[in-house]
Amino acid sequence: FTKIFLETFEKASKNSIDNNLNSFKIKELPEKLTSCAGIAFVKDGYPFSRAYELAESLCRHTKDIAKASEKQDKGFVPSGFTFYKVSTNIAGDYNAIKETELASKDGISLCFGPYGVGKHASKLPSFDNLDELSKTLNKEGMPTGSIRKLITTLYSSSVNAKADFERILQVLNGKGKEKIAGDLKSQLVNLTDDKNEPLWSTDKSAPFLRRSPLLDAQRLCELSLKTGGVI
Repeated sequence: FTKIFLETFEKASKNSIDNNLNSFKIKELPEKLTSCAGIAFVKDGYPFSRAYELAESLCRHTKDIAKASEKQDKGFVPSGFTFYKVSTNIAGDYNAIKETELASKDGISLCFGPYGVGKHASKLPSFDNLDELSKTLNKEGMPTGSIRKLITTLYSSSVNAKADFERILQVLNGKGKEKIAGDLKSQLVNLTDDKNEPLWSTDKSAPFLRRSPLLDAQRLCELSLKTGGVI
């Protein structure tokens, strides 16, 4: 819903500006408007104030990174969003969550968003690419238990995580699931842009910080299953 909303907002704002404002010849009037969002997934009964605070901080995180994108396409801040599924009762500001729940022992962050949508989002990780990865994680034959174990291992050891990932690929290939194995690796590369270590990318603004999209892809897969595949 959010992906479609943000893309439609871009198109609708352009049509509105073209039809209603261009005749006024306003100096530096933008061609269109872009927008950012934050989504907090919480359980029934979760305190509304905390959920609202988290959603606002997710949106703020999205805006900060979107505005800092290098070489913005035609000067537009890209549309995008960040999402997070609350698994504890102490979640609050997203900055605190990034430093605690989403940080591994050896410098890997499982915060990979925000994800870009719309016409000017080439400098952000693509939500469409994340969606494709999540669908691959949901394919028949994918060892879902091993994927969950891999995510847990990412928190403790990048060396062991690399070994676990290679083992998953070997198991898939050994069971005649070469297509799934190839999709899993290539779709990770589409997000991380690293063929040698597809599990994570290196943040150019912080060379020692590696980021992995795997947790987000798994969360998206779980959400898709809970909503009957409609995402």
